[in-house]
Amino acid sequence: MSIPLIYQDEIAETIIVKRTGRIHIPYNKIISYFCHLSKNVWNQAHHFVLYSKEYKESKIVPTYEYIDGILNKKSYYKDDNGKYNPDFDNYHKLGSATSQQILKVYDKSWKSYKRGNYGYFNNPDKNYTGMPREPKYKKKDGEFILIFTNKQCKFREKKDGSVWMIFPKNIKDKDGKKFKIKLGNISDDLNSYVINRLMYGKFDQVRIIPKGIGYWIEIVYDKEVI
Repeated sequence: MSIPLIYQDEIAETIIVKRTGRIHIPYNKIISYFCHLSKNVWNQAHHFVLYSKEYKESKIVPTYEYIDGILNKKSYYKDDNGKYNPDFDNYHKLGSATSQQILKVYDKSWKSYKRGNYGYFNNPDKNYTGMPREPKYKKKDGEFILIFTNKQCKFREKKDGSVWMIFPKNIKDKDGKKFKIKLGNISDDLNSYVINRLMYGKFDQVRIIPKGIGYWIEIVYDKEVI
């Protein structure tokens, strides 16, 4: 005999789960430029790790906090004359808050590699398709993900029902004005639940992911479910 499910308000519980709303936008030169900077931050972090004393001697990867502390110092970006060269300083051109998010992704990639590598050699019963590989440099002319926290980006709805994403102050268009992009119209393209959260800042972060000739904009937020 099957046992009926008892569902009552007084005993029902809710949990918080992560949800992601996705919006596709076409290629944009300014977004491309900052995705390129993001790739440079990754590569500079990787260069520092590979040539660090800890990695060379013991294959120990410096912590996220240590790498961030190094790349955040302008004294790290010196030219042949020993002077600070802003052209090398992708960390601050991208903005420290966003660069830190990229470094966290970089740090997680190493941790994921170490877990996979440990499992590969210590759990032979698992079906691995191949030996895990260490993180690598990104392609020189490539782009990488951009991540903004809810304190960096703002969203605005105009009278015509269109919704716009307002980028952080350090990201500006060619005229030096605040950069913004249209995400779509509430009536046509966007989920009203997601938009309501955007308007009131009830989201965790926004990720811009390069995909072919355009970009996926992912809005990550928490949702209560029963």
